[in-house]
Amino acid sequence: MRWLERENPEGNVEYKLKLVGVSTSRLEHLVTQLKFRFSESTGSQEGQRGTCRYYLGVEDDGFCRGLPAGELRETIETLVTMVAALTGAVPTEEEAAETRAFLERACCSGKSRRPEEDYLCDPHVCGGGQHFSMRLRICKGYVGEFAECHLRLIPKRHACSYKELRVVMCGAHQAGKSTLMSVLTHGEDEKPLLCNGMGQARSRVFTHKHEVESGRTSSIAHESLAYGRNGHCLNYQTSSACWPLTPLEMSREAGKMLRLFDLSGHERYLKTTCYGLTCLVPDFVMLIVSAQEGVSEMTREHAKLARLLGAPIFVVVTKIDLCPNDNEILEAVLPVLGNACRPVRARTARQARELGKRLGKCENSGEGGNHGAVVPVLGLSCVTGEGVDLLHEFLKKLRPTGGRRQSHGSKSEMSAERGSDLLHFQVHRTFEVPSVGLVLFGTVLSGKIKVGGRLLLGPNEEGGFVPVTVRSIQRSQVAVGKLVAGQTGTLAVAGGPGDTDHLGDERHSISLEPPAKSPSIAIPSKKGDAAGYCGSPSSPTFTPGSPLGGSPPAKKGTVLIRGLTPSAHRTFRAFVRCTEEGAFPVYKGGVVVVHCGSIMQAAAIASVAEVEEGDSSWPLLPPEESDALPLLVGFKFLHRAEWMSSGSRLVLRSQQTGRLGGVGVVH
Repeated sequence: MRWLERENPEGNVEYKLKLVGVSTSRLEHLVTQLKFRFSESTGSQEGQRGTCRYYLGVEDDGFCRGLPAGELRETIETLVTMVAALTGAVPTEEEAAETRAFLERACCSGKSRRPEEDYLCDPHVCGGGQHFSMRLRICKGYVGEFAECHLRLIPKRHACSYKELRVVMCGAHQAGKSTLMSVLTHGEDEKPLLCNGMGQARSRVFTHKHEVESGRTSSIAHESLAYGRNGHCLNYQTSSACWPLTPLEMSREAGKMLRLFDLSGHERYLKTTCYGLTCLVPDFVMLIVSAQEGVSEMTREHAKLARLLGAPIFVVVTKIDLCPNDNEILEAVLPVLGNACRPVRARTARQARELGKRLGKCENSGEGGNHGAVVPVLGLSCVTGEGVDLLHEFLKKLRPTGGRRQSHGSKSEMSAERGSDLLHFQVHRTFEVPSVGLVLFGTVLSGKIKVGGRLLLGPNEEGGFVPVTVRSIQRSQVAVGKLVAGQTGTLAVAGGPGDTDHLGDERHSISLEPPAKSPSIAIPSKKGDAAGYCGSPSSPTFTPGSPLGGSPPAKKGTVLIRGLTPSAHRTFRAFVRCTEEGAFPVYKGGVVVVHCGSIMQAAAIASVAEVEEGDSSWPLLPPEESDALPLLVGFKFLHRAEWMSSGSRLVLRSQQTGRLGGVGVVH
């Protein structure tokens, strides 16, 4: 008699006494159960993911009763059918013959088979389905024999090879951003799940309870929209055996993955919108306007911020069922987009596809003459579903522009160090997961991250960096081996005190030194440390062997770097141009809020100097928006030191009013 542990309802181990005479409905239930067991395999090592174990001929309490040879063989055949149905494999006649031979060798009785011997079933490689393998061991039970089956899913060669785009959704409060995100990413039977007009759809994407109660998005919501290689929306695909598609199935079949970020629309949460537009590095901005309420002040604020950051914009007019004649909306959108833009309405699928291709190729494409850049405009209703298909046709044709891919430095630095292994991972959010540890969610701006790589994480509250090791990587909730520039993913890292192999080379240091005669003032920090000047590091840098120091660096502005100097600074200089006169205090001692990448911190103005128009290498604002000359301004952070890269764009907000005040680039 042999006993195992009692079956655990969780985990990747399943006990089955026998699977004989299984009906179609019973098979669907078994496939769903098998799918759950595969999803429970979340080991940190590559060999532990996508695996599960089935014990056939074993009762739920762990008693290894065993089965006669005929029933055991039929039970194993049923398990093979279950895995084939789950992975979509359709064996050919030759492969079916090989499977029968495999079962014959494993389940035969007599001296030709040795007990406790492993038998390996070759993977199925047909029908476009996912490959799998089975390792079988036959053991002696109480009244017969039982089987221990190890199943492993083999990812397809092109798994997780989809193109990735980041699209942020901006607009005023109650414009329909959350509702539209829910309609785009939730559906069944190849149709979207529409809204009932009472807020049913938006509750599926809200994060906090107070958001459901008030209807206001206060945080950044995130959903994935996947399109297959055949153009169908995978979020709407369902299957009788596997419903709905898992992240693994979706990423395996996806040809393009859009990461949709819903930013806050209420003026109370403007800082969240600024943080999202600067930190997420969007490829495109979806400006949402309500046909019922029209263009509001916050709509103009969001559109101005997107233009200042250079992100391509397209407009989506919602609630057209309440206001079918949206010509007035198109006229109102024109001044919001700028005088140099020309909105073009897409009314057919062909027009939507053409506008998607045009916006993807060049965000500033125009048609000569006095016309400016073409801005696509699409109208839809999340209640009736009108226009949703046009938006899908438009989104499927978007392509990465390449203009939003930031780097760790200027173009000259990139060309000079093209062969260097430099890495800049911008952290959006941090989590502390039980039994996993510190988890980072962010985007790779330059370089490549692999599992097992050793990087520097910081700056922490004291301004230092600590060495960490990447334990695992996930992309769209699917385990992968690496992340490259332009991809967003989640990293599980472990601290490594004593790891000193990642000190940055001095050749890659970021020069933030002030000019010899630059006027500056000394502003003491809240901690009473010595006064510093623009470019002088007044915080501790990386110390070899420094521990993590308690809580993880969960503050905004955290980065992962490799090959760059791990030095945080309290002061920096930037070319700044005001959006309008009196937008924020441009004088020594004035305080503004700085948004740069994932940094959001108050800073005091330490110095102001006028520069020539030609000295600015980057046009911060279109000429028609502001005639003010750019200023070379020195800033000092009031709370802690930050790691900033030369050439990064930044946004300034007035600390008193909270409104957008200026835009600039780090000198």
